[in-house]
Amino acid sequence: MKTFLKFRLRPYIIAVIFATALGSIFSSLNVIKDLSNIGAQTTLADRASMIYYDLSHFGSLYIIFIAIAFLIAMSVTGLIGKIIPNPRGPRFFLAGFVAMIVMLFLMKKAFFDVQIVAGARSTTGLIFQALSGGMAGWLFHRFSDKRLTEQTADI
Repeated sequence: MKTFLKFRLRPYIIAVIFATALGSIFSSLNVIKDLSNIGAQTTLADRASMIYYDLSHFGSLYIIFIAIAFLIAMSVTGLIGKIIPNPRGPRFFLAGFVAMIVMLFLMKKAFFDVQIVAGARSTTGLIFQALSGGMAGWLFHRFSDKRLTEQTADI
């Protein structure tokens, strides 16, 4: 049980929180960029306020979708790793990357073909959302790999 908590549940929670925070920040920055493109003036305080607001409000909903997507993606990727031994880092990065794309696609289909994540409406925004998932997947790998965790603990 202790091994499950340390090497599966804790890395999963860390990855979900990381993907949510980074995805929310990327979404806010993409919206701010779009506002600037149409001539809206935003101060640094406005930008910080928008990011904080999105983290606390949008993030509280976004985390639910990411948690479901990552539960499926990390579980399937772990099972694939037992069958096909390949490097863990790229495998989990790809799992997080793809999980975010699939999640955003399914959310769009579920909400009448409207992308409810404003920061993912453009190709650039979608790529940044996927990158947040990929980085979170790599983080999951880093915290769930017993060999890496034990090496770090000895330092």
